[in-house]
Amino acid sequence: MLSMIKALTRLTFSRPRDAVATLKRMPLAEGAAMQFAVLVVVLGVIASWLYSAAAPVSGNPLIEGLMANPLLLAVVQFMALMLSVLAIFLVGRMFGGQGSFEQTLVVSVWLQFYMLLFQAGLIVMALISPTLADALDMAVFGYMVWLLVNFIAVLHGFTSLWRVFAGIVGTSFLVSFVFIFVLGAIGAGGRGY
Repeated sequence: MLSMIKALTRLTFSRPRDAVATLKRMPLAEGAAMQFAVLVVVLGVIASWLYSAAAPVSGNPLIEGLMANPLLLAVVQFMALMLSVLAIFLVGRMFGGQGSFEQTLVVSVWLQFYMLLFQAGLIVMALISPTLADALDMAVFGYMVWLLVNFIAVLHGFTSLWRVFAGIVGTSFLVSFVFIFVLGAIGAGGRGY
């Protein structure tokens, strides 16, 4: 298992499109993808907590509250992962994509796991130089967006990376708008007092 993870990590770094093709063909036991999703969320919570300890974020009560409550952070991260999987699947299908829900889950969870490897490096860098870690964090974010675009393109059989990128941006705006609207409708929107 460890050798497969190492090989897939190298493949993701060197040839991400081939990594997605490999993930799509990977036979998994029923429920294995969801178990891996839970594991990745738990590891993500640990990594987030370590990063916030190495490079504390002050002045943001939402982040401070999540860091103070690891269980809540895990629930939020799991919900965000499942919502992104659902959005990638449904929006991709709406535009003629071929990826199944299970394939979308596997590919998304792998991308989250792969991101954790970079987050581990950022934790170490934050201990050495928080300012440099913040700069590298932006570079890692750009790389992860590029990976996401390529992953979705291969997952759904799309040929235009620019259209996939536009779909991600458009879907993000739409989801944000709906989220803000729902928060406002239930009275959770900030009123400045």
